[in-house]
Amino acid sequence: MDIVLGQYLPGNSVLHRLDPRIKFISLFALMIVVFSAWSYLALLIITFFTAVLVLMSRIRVKIYMKNTGIILGMTMISALLNLFYGSGKPVFSWGFISITEMGIQNSIVVMTRIFNMLILSTCFMFTTSPNDMTYGLQSLLKPLKRWGVNVDDLIIMITIALRFIPISLTEANKIFNSQKSRGADINKRGIVNKIALFIPIVLPLFASVFRRAYELSMAMECRCYGFKEERTHLKRLETTAKDIFALASILLLMIGVIFCNKINPTHLF
Repeated sequence: MDIVLGQYLPGNSVLHRLDPRIKFISLFALMIVVFSAWSYLALLIITFFTAVLVLMSRIRVKIYMKNTGIILGMTMISALLNLFYGSGKPVFSWGFISITEMGIQNSIVVMTRIFNMLILSTCFMFTTSPNDMTYGLQSLLKPLKRWGVNVDDLIIMITIALRFIPISLTEANKIFNSQKSRGADINKRGIVNKIALFIPIVLPLFASVFRRAYELSMAMECRCYGFKEERTHLKRLETTAKDIFALASILLLMIGVIFCNKINPTHLF
């Protein structure tokens, strides 16, 4: 089964059943925690916490690696380049190439932070349905209505944009395979040939996207979307004990990272 980045995977894990508002707040807090850690011990604790969340999602690690492999590969290249930038005592030197202790530390922190950020955001996307995202964001941004912000339209635009990304990628993959089955030569070399190869893919993709957008607008109009200013919702969000426990876990993690930064103040920059 081909899983596209950003696609929701239905399940019955603890993370799937959490309140989407709590998941949004937790993800934002975790991003702050990830980028506030500057000691090795703190980074290790965050990585362990991320691994626990992956196991709790009940989604195979192979799927996570498949979806983040390209970005992680680029991150590794960036981390390797950081080895050659930084002041401090040289660990290895050969000609004009010099690797310092600070360069090694920079590489470790860049790789660890981006790895955790990618896995956490991917875990959130895998375990949160588009409807839950819509309900959660509408509830969190509801106070903005006092300042005249049309929260409902804003959230529905964000949700539709997020949903169109995996749908468009899946459609592009289908068109690409269809062109190959018709005998398209995908091994042509040269920039001109590569551009010419993508024309039979891009044009049907745009036609499909516009067709889906038109069908979606017609469906929303038939359901009288926007007819009533105050909309009702089929699903009511309720905060339960497991949601409170999730927030408490994030709070304990933040306290642990702050504590580790103080007892092991190895500054990485």
